[in-house]
Amino acid sequence: MPRMTEQTERIFRALLSSDLGEGLHGFELGRQSGLPSGTVHPILARWEKAGILESYWEDLDADAAPQTRPRRRYYRFTPDGAEYARVTLAAADNIRRRAAGSGHFGGVVPIPDGM
Repeated sequence: MPRMTEQTERIFRALLSSDLGEGLHGFELGRQSGLPSGTVHPILARWEKAGILESYWEDLDADAAPQTRPRRRYYRFTPDGAEYARVTLAAADNIRRRAAGSGHFGGVVPIPDGM
């Protein structure tokens, strides 16, 4: 499983705040997470390969007016991926709360056992 970094957490939180069935396209994920495209897309590819995310290309209506932009690729959690994200983010929040009390935090969140 890929590492859960701060950047991944930001992307997961953006996806969880969206309509889970529809997902978000890469540009919108970058906008919501505050991360550049060069950071967002490699993270999405790693988590898709791990089976946590899935993607699909938007359907453009052939009868509609010509598009001035390329098709968008949308990302969403797999059925088990949303639960994985919730559990992992909750664990990250708990670690941060405990670390805030100790004054130490290393920046990489371990993934809970069994995930």
